[in-house]
Amino acid sequence: MKQIMKGVLWATVITLVFVLTFAFIINIFSLGDAVIKPVIQVVKVLSIFIGVAISLKNVKKAGWLIGAFVGALYIIFAFCIFSAVDGKFSLDLTALNDAIFSMTVGVISAIILRGKTNNISV
Repeated sequence: MKQIMKGVLWATVITLVFVLTFAFIINIFSLGDAVIKPVIQVVKVLSIFIGVAISLKNVKKAGWLIGAFVGALYIIFAFCIFSAVDGKFSLDLTALNDAIFSMTVGVISAIILRGKTNNISV
């Protein structure tokens, strides 16, 4: 569990750094709103992938389950942080879609990472 939380925390920190950097870039270059959502999705995927990679160190089995946990915990942390910054907490269909997306990315990341290390037990 400690390794999972370490991965989730790293994923959250990475997301915060990327989002703050991206906000700075948007401010400087006056990028349109159409760019924001795709970039945020890419940031989520990269953050979850890195979080899963950290969480899978020294783990022998159930990598896909750990990936799902990392994705789920990551989105809970991110939702709480960004909702607090925004000043409103709203659980709606978008939040549910984000949760499903994040868990799926976590599972896929674990499968990719396990395949890369030639350890077939995902």
